[in-house]
Amino acid sequence: MATYGNSQLTAAGLLLASRAASGQTKFKLTRTTSTAKDLSSTAVDAMTSLPNEVQTGSLTDNLVTRSSDHTIKTVEVLFTNRDLKAGYILNAIGIYAKEDGSNTEILYSVIKAKTAETIPSFADKVLLEFRLAVTVVVGQIENVTIDVKPTDLVTVTYLENQQTPVALGSTSFGVNTSKLDLNDYPRFKAWGYYNGAGIPQTTPYAGVPRMFEFTMTVDLLVNGQTMVPKFFLAQIKAALPDFDLTKFKTNRASDGKWMYLISEPATIGIECLNATFK
Repeated sequence: MATYGNSQLTAAGLLLASRAASGQTKFKLTRTTSTAKDLSSTAVDAMTSLPNEVQTGSLTDNLVTRSSDHTIKTVEVLFTNRDLKAGYILNAIGIYAKEDGSNTEILYSVIKAKTAETIPSFADKVLLEFRLAVTVVVGQIENVTIDVKPTDLVTVTYLENQQTPVALGSTSFGVNTSKLDLNDYPRFKAWGYYNGAGIPQTTPYAGVPRMFEFTMTVDLLVNGQTMVPKFFLAQIKAALPDFDLTKFKTNRASDGKWMYLISEPATIGIECLNATFK
């Protein structure tokens, strides 16, 4: 399990925090970056930038972790491997700041790894999110804000899709329930994977090494003979970012046990557990 040490202020960060503590200034925490360089034996105070920066992450106010100490602030840093061409070892994290009225950004603090997280490349289309709550000395919390970029904000639509499953277009499928008991109903599971449909199968699980189980709800119509699958869109985008939610084709397995939603190279397979698709 990855573990990281306390946030350490640089000399410039300490000066800024001290001035904020006495009410002389205000400042913003502006961004966060990561590096694969091992800084375990490197002094932080003289650093002016994080060496060999690999990524820029998201920096947000942590609304869960609070402290009665008004000289410290808890923020959350987030790094993902989306579009990352080469994996790396996340050995240190930097947080930058800018004083109100200044155009100069400084390296405010550095967090060093005790046991570092490995951030893999996105070559296998498997999304990894690394989140870390960081406690930072800021002098006085009322004198510091976090500069959240618009791309880091959660939209209302995104939040609704996180909380409410939705149908993909007008997709619905007929189900043969003739072999079910009178008070039984068809049940389903959904899986996502890459490069399965139409690809020669050489490994288990539809020919792919990894499958993602989706949380899917189902509306049943016509006494269970029609099903409407509903998904959490954010879950699909996280696991199958190449799946086009507005343009995909469907294909029924020859035995009726599976229905495939195909948006090459990504596929969502819906398994009917106790009946068959028509």
